[in-house]
Amino acid sequence: MIFRLFSLLFCGLFVASAALQYNDPDPWIWIVAYILPAILSLAATFGRTCFAPSIALAVLYTAIGLYIFPGFISGWFGDEAFREAGGLWIAAGWMAILADRARAFRDD
Repeated sequence: MIFRLFSLLFCGLFVASAALQYNDPDPWIWIVAYILPAILSLAATFGRTCFAPSIALAVLYTAIGLYIFPGFISGWFGDEAFREAGGLWIAAGWMAILADRARAFRDD
């Protein structure tokens, strides 16, 4: 029950994050990047977790986040790439949790 509530919460956060990307210079990349975890979170809300898509997004988002992360330099918090990497890493962490849950309960 608690896990389903967290899944619904993350679904809402990812949908809100996708909606906020409308003003971004490259909105469709980020809208899709946040809608995919929202869909998997919504599925988990209804008791369906999918291992393969969740682990694939976790690995992909971690790698892209590492690629675009500007590093720890002066003014890093104001850098758009830092915020983008952080958003990807939040999504990657939640996707890893969904993948682990799917693996543990063998819902595939």
